Amino acid sequence: MTISTAALAARHVIESAWRNGPSYDLATIAAFALEDAQLLQSPEVAAELVVLRARVAELERPAVLVQRAEVRESYRALAAQARGDGDAEGEADVLATLQAREAHWRWEDEQAGTVPGTERSRWEAIAAALNAVPAIGIDLDGTITDHAEWSVVWDRRTERWVVAAADEDATGGETGGAR
Repeated sequence: MTISTAALAARHVIESAWRNGPSYDLATIAAFALEDAQLLQSPEVAAELVVLRARVAELERPAVLVQRAEVRESYRALAAQARGDGDAEGEADVLATLQAREAHWRWEDEQAGTVPGTERSRWEAIAAALNAVPAIGIDLDGTITDHAEWSVVWDRRTERWVVAAADEDATGGETGGAR
């Protein structure tokens, strides 16, 4: 089993705290040490991190697809050149390498949740963001709200979700309990 850089850093922080820290129980020492080293995340920060990573992946996706198309085209050109030179074995090797590369790309897409034709990572990010909000409710009209300060409402005029004060509708008017 391999250990990540973050886990290794946490291990060193905990070991140092056990050697040099006050004589509390080991779990308390470890928790304080991790907190002092800023290696702990709140559920809200973890959820935001998921959302941000998904957004970065979404923004990088077009460039990744362009790069893959360029690589794919270069392999095909190399295979055509080998075929033109009468090098059937070279052509087969290049095409096999391209197939392996395509399989790896499919695996990368599956791991990242960006399988072509699906938007799973986007919906996972939405679910994580909703789960990070304490005491959330969904009204009958679809408004997502904490019933205290803020709501996410559907603005029919712009056909987009917008943030509004809990007592206002998407156009900025008082809701009066109905939309």
